[in-house]
Amino acid sequence: MELSKDGVEDTVSQDELDTITTFIYDGSVEDPFRPTMKSIDGLQYLRNLDTITIKYSDITNVDALSEFDSLAYLDLIGNHKLTNIEGLYGLNSLGHVDISNNRSLQNTEGLRNLHQVHGSIFITNNPSLITLGLVNLETIGDDLYITNNNALERIDGLESLVSVIGSIVIEDNDSITEFTSAQRLELGGFVVFSVMNNKNLETISFNPNYLTSLPIVEIKDNQSLRSVTGLSGLNNLTTLTISNTKVNYVEVDVISKNPAHTLQFNEIDLRNNAILDLSQFNRIDGSRTMTVDATGQVETLVVPYVNGKFVMDNPLKDIEGNPIKPTVKNGTYDATSNTITFNPKDGQTEFGFDWSVSTGISALYENYKFSRESYCFTRRYDHCEF
Repeated sequence: MELSKDGVEDTVSQDELDTITTFIYDGSVEDPFRPTMKSIDGLQYLRNLDTITIKYSDITNVDALSEFDSLAYLDLIGNHKLTNIEGLYGLNSLGHVDISNNRSLQNTEGLRNLHQVHGSIFITNNPSLITLGLVNLETIGDDLYITNNNALERIDGLESLVSVIGSIVIEDNDSITEFTSAQRLELGGFVVFSVMNNKNLETISFNPNYLTSLPIVEIKDNQSLRSVTGLSGLNNLTTLTISNTKVNYVEVDVISKNPAHTLQFNEIDLRNNAILDLSQFNRIDGSRTMTVDATGQVETLVVPYVNGKFVMDNPLKDIEGNPIKPTVKNGTYDATSNTITFNPKDGQTEFGFDWSVSTGISALYENYKFSRESYCFTRRYDHCEF
């Protein structure tokens, strides 16, 4: 906004400053006549600001914003010397917030008094971010994105969050191991809950009493994930995807005979997990036309080495809980003991078993192959001999 002054030494009244509602600085635009901004001191006098955008500056703090209790729009992007946002502690309401690409930012605890965001929250690409600290945030009017924060170990600090109208996306956070903050979460609108490519994430836990309206769950490419719990209350699912994980059990009560579950979808994607026991799908309503794709299951199995042979219990079960007969390569299957035996001989380098079964809800096919070296190193002995 122009204040119609002749120079920087002209006096500006508080009334004139109070007419300014927008402050934008974008240091990504090269200007040889404008040095990089190092401080925002003075913004405290712009008492009616509702939009603040600070991009690619050299600021180290945002203390000048400590008197603001609400903003319509806040962007803090690419400010690589900013280590914290403690100066935002006075904010209790925001319309939209984007905190992204701040190389040195370690936490967002300056937003600890924030109660509601009417639009979206983006916390992305902050490589030093360790904690969130949005401990009093209760409602989000649109989307929540927490992505590409590789030092973030837990999605915590969201304990008060009870309502999200848009989507929740947790993606590419390499250090997080668990997501348990959604215990009270209520979701509304066309919501996508997406958790993707968090390579060390091991557990996801929901409170099923608060997720009844969630229509879409996508949990994909989390290579360490072993447990997803609390899905049984999802009465309005249209899409369920849990794929490329180490999950070996799915709460199929979400698609069970319970009449409370009025699901509209016809297909569930459970590809490339560690599901070897199909009996967990026995509770699915057989009258429902539905395909469950559970191909590509892989589980790391410890195979005992006994008297020169590898002997393992057959881990496969059909939908009734009965053993599935495998077709064994370079070995044998004993139906009486339900065991698979591999007898290594010179020249043999690969062992495995194939199987296929039609369950009535889907056709499942799998092929397990193990090298003799992998058997050797996974068995519980100090050395192996062939």
